[in-house]
Amino acid sequence: MSILALAKAAGYNQSTFYRHIEKEDLPYHIIKRYGRAMEYDLRTVFPEMDDSDVIVRDKPQAPYGLKKQSQEVQDEVNFWKEKYYTLLELHNKLLREKLESAGL
Repeated sequence: MSILALAKAAGYNQSTFYRHIEKEDLPYHIIKRYGRAMEYDLRTVFPEMDDSDVIVRDKPQAPYGLKKQSQEVQDEVNFWKEKYYTLLELHNKLLREKLESAGL
């Protein structure tokens, strides 16, 4: 989950998120909102936080559709990586031909 997605899911914007993480005394009700957004029980990190209105899960879960989005991103990365390798090989071939024709 990205910072932007987490902030939005908790009901905040990204700049507010960054202000929150700088605070040493962030109120528990705000921490709970982030925990609910991640579907993670933050009492493991803040044991002194009360258990009212906290969602309990063993691990944070990926939000709906995230795996698909991640796969799409990975496919795009692979596409551009292959494109780069193809162009690099073509460049090296042309460079070798130019060096050979120059007698080097």
